[in-house]
This record gives sequence, structure tokens and C-alpha cells, in this order.
Amino acid sequence: MCLDKNACEGLKCPFTFNTMRKPFGQILTPALLFTLAATGVIVFVFFQIPANFAFLFFVGIIIFLVAFANADIALIILLLSMLLSPEFRTGTAAGREVAIRADDLFLFVIFIGWMAKMALNKELGVLRNTPLNAIILAYIVVCIFSSALGVMQDRISIKSSFFFNLKYIEYFLIFFMVTNNLKTMKQAKRFMFFLFLTYAIICVYSIARIPVGGRVTSPFEGRGGGEPNTLGGYLLFMMALAAGMMLYGHNRRNRILFLALFCAALLPFMFTLSRGSWLAFFPMALTLLAFTRRYKLPAIAVFILAVSALPFVAPHQVKERVQETFKSNKSTRLLGKDVYVSESAQARINSWSVAFKKFNIRPVVGHGVPGGTVIDNQYARVLIETGMAGFILFALILGMMCKTGFEVLRSAESTDFARGISLGFLAGLIGLLFHSLSAATFILVRIMEPFWFVAAILFSLPALIEKEKAPV
Repeated sequence: MCLDKNACEGLKCPFTFNTMRKPFGQILTPALLFTLAATGVIVFVFFQIPANFAFLFFVGIIIFLVAFANADIALIILLLSMLLSPEFRTGTAAGREVAIRADDLFLFVIFIGWMAKMALNKELGVLRNTPLNAIILAYIVVCIFSSALGVMQDRISIKSSFFFNLKYIEYFLIFFMVTNNLKTMKQAKRFMFFLFLTYAIICVYSIARIPVGGRVTSPFEGRGGGEPNTLGGYLLFMMALAAGMMLYGHNRRNRILFLALFCAALLPFMFTLSRGSWLAFFPMALTLLAFTRRYKLPAIAVFILAVSALPFVAPHQVKERVQETFKSNKSTRLLGKDVYVSESAQARINSWSVAFKKFNIRPVVGHGVPGGTVIDNQYARVLIETGMAGFILFALILGMMCKTGFEVLRSAESTDFARGISLGFLAGLIGLLFHSLSAATFILVRIMEPFWFVAAILFSLPALIEKEKAPV
């Protein structure tokens, strides 16, 4: 408090301050964060917790502050960390190792910071209304209910159920945060820029890994050689988005840029040697050709030429991988006939018979999450875990995504940017539906984080377009 009030009267005295006028949240938050950081230091030192976890803890505090101050910057950090963050093994659950990735922690820290900001601004509970909200909440309820029954009846462990349910809910948090935070088309374009920037970095990294040999995987995938099928699914989805933006590019420079981004992924996509991803590429490409209203004939011609040339220009590793599929001494029954395919292909075919056997035991709400059986098939997994109730809701979510994407694409009010996103998302979704035949695609972190982020932008586009066209 300034001692000479008369001297400061009518002037802005630099020595005058009044802490009593500060909002309670502005006083409490720094004190709370300082206490949390000090407590963290004591706990990490006393219990001798590894340095990498200590580092993540303090990075988490910084990201919390960023999310509290500016949600846009926090979401950009999340976009960059989706495929560029390390993972840490924490044990096993349901027959597989449980890995916690840095972006998993960042997501929850950002969510807490966002919720804290909403609470202080008295905006808690205000979420943008979308056609998906009620279906998502119903699906979460079914997952938790079926898992609770599984835990109480000793079919699944509470530890594995907790972590897998947390992973499922994590993707929906992305959707809710992004839809709630998006207010302008400029924001949406900024988020897409950083999404494609991350994709470009992954393409450069993957191309650099090809001479090393072996199957190409994402960076920071820890022990065991990584998951090439996951990288294949990610590149598939991002190529679809790049193609959509290319077909509806606002000018020639944009079209050339997105064509380059599409082509940059082709070589690493082939060197993932993921047959499920290769199979999914064709329905993805056909969806682009079927629904685009621009450059349809040139695109069809290029597609036919590329497919015709593929047997002659494909790397020998790709040709060998295709031939391996049908080299086997063991047969499996498919549609009443014996087919000779590789062991991995046989396992994916047999997953359907395993799924239906377990489904018949508990057809309504399933065995709980996770279902106790490792199955690389998304549809079989949903049937086992949540029964018909969860499968119907899962199908409704996917159906609503297709409906909204088609509506935005065909809307007379849509901009080229909106049409590019909607076409790319539709094609990417169709591709991932086929990819799900050989992987539990819709629970894979590196695919689902960008997928749900773009889904949130898609469902926000109608409101953003209306707001942009409204008179000021």
C-alpha cells in the first residue's frame, strides 16, 4: 500500500497494489502448484522414483499451467506428442504388456487443467452439443457396467479393467475437449496444420528407417520392435486426410503441398509390411473416388494406372510379404472351404469363431473390458467385451460419423476446407473399418488420438461455418 495517498491521487502509482482485489483462483492456483511441486520433489527423492517418471511429473505440471492459461497451446502440444512421445512399460494385463505413453499423461493433465479453468470461470458442464454425446456416454456406461460385472464375478482383474477402460475413455475426452474449445475456423485450421506437421515428421522418420531393414514402425515404441500395423493404420488415415485436402485444395499451392504429403507416406506405408493396412488402402481410395466432386476422372485414371503398375514397381519385400500370405501347409475353414493361408491370417479368421463362442455365453453385455482373450479384430473384441448392447452403440457411433461427414461434404454452405476434411475423414474411416479386420484398431492409441481429434473438428464444422457466415 502506498504511504502517500495524496501524492498518488489521480496518478497511476507503480508502488500501489491491492491483493484483496485479485480473484481467489489467481491467488490459490500458484500456491497450490508450488505446494504440489515441492511435495513431488520430496516424494520422488524419498521413494527414489526413477528419473524419467520424475521428469514426466514436472513436465505434467508445466502442461497443466499451459492448459489452464491457454487451451489451444495445450492441444497443440497434445497433437505434436501423439506419435512423438516415448512410452513406459508398467506391467502386464490381459496377456499383454501395459504401456503408459507420455501423451496419455499429457491428455489427462490437459483435461484437468481445462476442467479447473472452466470451474473458475463458472462454465463447468458447458459442452458443445453434438449428435455423438449421448451415444458416447451410453457406450461408456455399458463398458463400465459390463466390466464391473466381470470384476465381481472374477472373470477379469480390476487392474486390467481399470487401465483398459481408462484408455477407451481417453479418446472420448479428446473429442469433448476439442469440440468444446473450438470457437473459430481459424482455430480448426491451426490444429490441422500441426496435425499434418506431425504426420510430415513421421513420414521423414519412417523413410529414414527403411535402409536399416526390417519393418518400419513409429518412433519411441519401446521394446519388442514396435507395431508396424499401428503405423500402417495411422498413415492410412492421414493419407486419406491429405488426399481429401488435395482434392478440395483452395489453390494450386495447397493442392501440390497435400499431394506431396500423400506421396511421402506411400513408401513407408509399403515398408510397414502390414497386409491389413494394404488391404484397407483400396476401400479408402475407392471412397475418395466415389465421393469427390472435383477431379474425379483424373483421380480415377491415376488410381487405375497406379494399381496396374504396382506389381512391377513394388519393392521385393512387399512382393515376398504378399506371397507369404498363401504359403502354408495348414488349412483353415473359411465359408465352408479349406484355405491355405499364413498362421497370422489363420489366427484372425479363427478369432471370429472364438468371439461367437464367448458371445453366446454372455450375449447382452459381454464379459467386460478387457474380455480376457487377445484378439486382433475390433468387431470380435467389441462383441466379447460388451456384448450386443456395446456392439450396437459402437455401430451407432461409426454410423453417426459417416452421416455427419457426408452431410458436411454435401452441404451447400461448406467451404473447401470443410469439404476436404469431411471427404478425408470419410475415406479414412472406411479404411480403418477394413483395417479393424486385422487389428483392434479403435483402441490403438497412435491411431485413435488423431482420429478423435479430427472427428471433433468435423462435428464442430457446421457451427463454425454458420458462425463465420453470420453478419458481424
